[in-house]
Amino acid sequence: MKNESYKLERLLKEYQVIHLAKKRSENLAEELNELNVKIQHLEHISNKEYRDIELLEAQSLKNLFSKILQNHEEQLEKERQEYLIALLNLRSALKKRDLILFEMDLVENKIGEEARLLSKLNLLLDSNYSSGEGSDWQVKELINLNEEIKKRIRLKSEIWEAKQLVDQIVNEFQSLNGYLQKAKLYDNWGTFYNDIQYGKEKKMHYLDRVEVYSLQISRLLVLMNKELKDVIALTKINLDELEKNVHFELKFYSSLISDWILGKALSKTQELSQELNKTIVSIAEILDSTYDALEKSISKLEEKRQGLLTQMADNP
Repeated sequence: MKNESYKLERLLKEYQVIHLAKKRSENLAEELNELNVKIQHLEHISNKEYRDIELLEAQSLKNLFSKILQNHEEQLEKERQEYLIALLNLRSALKKRDLILFEMDLVENKIGEEARLLSKLNLLLDSNYSSGEGSDWQVKELINLNEEIKKRIRLKSEIWEAKQLVDQIVNEFQSLNGYLQKAKLYDNWGTFYNDIQYGKEKKMHYLDRVEVYSLQISRLLVLMNKELKDVIALTKINLDELEKNVHFELKFYSSLISDWILGKALSKTQELSQELNKTIVSIAEILDSTYDALEKSISKLEEKRQGLLTQMADNP
């Protein structure tokens, strides 16, 4: 039975990877469709004034801020601020689309083996644990145990998928907050003109890095919410609260513009990032606890199944 358990564990790990790739592919296709609609809308808004849409992806935050908010009077105009947000959203949407298309190519290669692996997995379980040997009650008990184990393995797989996304978001936030802190160091940098300009360049360089991570986080938050809906019954996670964070990107740009105009040394942006990061870390802890509990329950059921198999073998 040890050999069969090893085969089962190996097949489950392979299936988890393929199953995750399949779900990711479906989510990516849905995300791409939604993004294309959004891009069309944002292009219509942006084309009213910003004609070089094809050059938009290459523009840095500094160039866009300087172009749209050229002086203090324009900075205070609500319409200019809203237009800049639309422009930034279009720029990020174009970059997101590139990321999605790249990721879709990667996951497609992993999906083809799902049917074969699933067939092997079910065959292994059914052939070894649903035979007609033993008394009627033993056979029924064995089949029930096997079905419950398969059910909990599926649930564990769902939790595992959600964990991968949440752990990735936690890592992305660590990088984002690190670059935010570096950018903050260059606020009010230097006394003389050259030093001041150097400080501004360094700050915007780090903010460009912050934006890269914010784009990835905003995508992952949408995927995370979809994954968590599959396992919400097993956890104490509040999905209503999470829905508020799906629009992290819009909040991020709004806070960044506010800090730029009011000279708040990125305090509002940093506060937004840290607050959401705490929520994600809390979710990660809940998923870890749920995953561990499922593993323990599966182990107990497998021990019970092994005991029943031994009893059946000893008393044929």
